[in-house]
Amino acid sequence: MALMINWYDYICFGIVAVSFICSLWVVWRREFGMARNDVHVQLWSSCCKEVHPAWLLVTRLISFVVMAGFLLWDLRDWGALIFIYYTEYLLFLFIFPLVLLPLNSMFQLVMLGNGLI
Repeated sequence: MALMINWYDYICFGIVAVSFICSLWVVWRREFGMARNDVHVQLWSSCCKEVHPAWLLVTRLISFVVMAGFLLWDLRDWGALIFIYYTEYLLFLFIFPLVLLPLNSMFQLVMLGNGLI
């Protein structure tokens, strides 16, 4: 079986490489450019100060509902054997953080509202 790489594959490789390098640059600037006491406060907040944490919570909840809906749709159509394919297995594993992150965001909102953080 031969692997054939066309010209448009190189464009896709380039897009992925540029995105990867840009994300590493942003993470490096954010992680090494702040004091250690700011790490806990900014762990679940957005890079943009104008974005309220409630919007992040809503975005995560909508993502969870959409992804869980797709997973249940596949389960209904194909049964549990759909988890043989790695994409469905990874989707199932990816849904758990989308449940845990909104719970943490709700906790952070309550703590911020009470002035405890």
